[in-house]
Amino acid sequence: MPFENNIPFELYVFFLIWIGLIGSIVGSFLNVLAYRIPRGMNIAFPASHCPKCGAKIRPWHNVPVFGWIILRGKCKDCHEPISPMYPIIEALTGFFWVLASMFVFPMANNNFTLWALYSIGAGIALSVVWGAILVWMNRIKD
Repeated sequence: MPFENNIPFELYVFFLIWIGLIGSIVGSFLNVLAYRIPRGMNIAFPASHCPKCGAKIRPWHNVPVFGWIILRGKCKDCHEPISPMYPIIEALTGFFWVLASMFVFPMANNNFTLWALYSIGAGIALSVVWGAILVWMNRIKD
């Protein structure tokens, strides 16, 4: 059991929650890549916007997973549906980061800093592969 070491259980859980949040933010960026790269669009500009009406997405609506839930899966301006693939990819990426973190935990040898570095490294590696698959499959539809 991973809690028979020097890292307190509370810190372990707190870190996994943070890793999941970071992973979901990375998942949000992967959505941008999966949508824009196959269409030959710039990945940085313009800012996040509705693919139907072009309205800018407000920062509080751009929070991974929760933004889609708050908007009930529809654009705030034109009320057209937003693909459920966006929150699914964000949530899955966060979940993958948590799994990666749990997997590398034993390799850290009770060193929290090593665990954090290994977790972030494993999460980034998984995200590169996951992002390439998403772009290749072009699963994000208008």
